[in-house]
Amino acid sequence: MLWVVLIVIIVIVGLAVPRFGKALLICVGVLVGLVLIWYFNHLQEEEASKKRIAANELDLIELRLLPQTYSAESFELVGRIRNKSGRYTLTDLRLRITMKDCLAANQCETVGESSAWLFQSVPPGQSREIKESVYFSHLGRPGGKFEWGYIIEQISGK
Repeated sequence: MLWVVLIVIIVIVGLAVPRFGKALLICVGVLVGLVLIWYFNHLQEEEASKKRIAANELDLIELRLLPQTYSAESFELVGRIRNKSGRYTLTDLRLRITMKDCLAANQCETVGESSAWLFQSVPPGQSREIKESVYFSHLGRPGGKFEWGYIIEQISGK
C-alpha cells in the first residue's frame, strides 16, 4: 500500500515539473508493470505448489493429539511427517481435525473441528517431527470418550 502512495507522489511531482514529467511517468509505468508481472507469477506459483505432492506421497506417522494442562479445549498434535515424493520438498500441510464424543462404538457425535497448519520443510525422501497446537472452541466435557480424526485439506511443495 505504501508503494501506491509513493507512486502517486512521484506522479504529482513529475507533472508539476514538466521536464521530468514524461520520464517519471514512463518509470512509474514500468514499475507498475513489473509489480503486476511479479504478482501474477506469484499467484501461478502458489497454485502450482498445491499440485506437486499428492496425499499418497505423504505418511503421517504415529500422530497423537495430546491434551494440554492449561485448557480443556487445547491439544498438541505430535508425530512425524514422511515425504515420499521423489522430486518435491513439502513446504506446508493443512489438516482438518475433528473431535467426536463417543458413547459407544457407533454412537459418535462431532463436537469440534479445527484446522492445523503444519509449516514444515521436508525434503524428498525425508521425515520431520511435528508439534503443533490445536484448539477446539467450546469443547466441554465428553458424555462418553473423545475420539479424533483428520483429513488432509491442502499440501504444498516446491
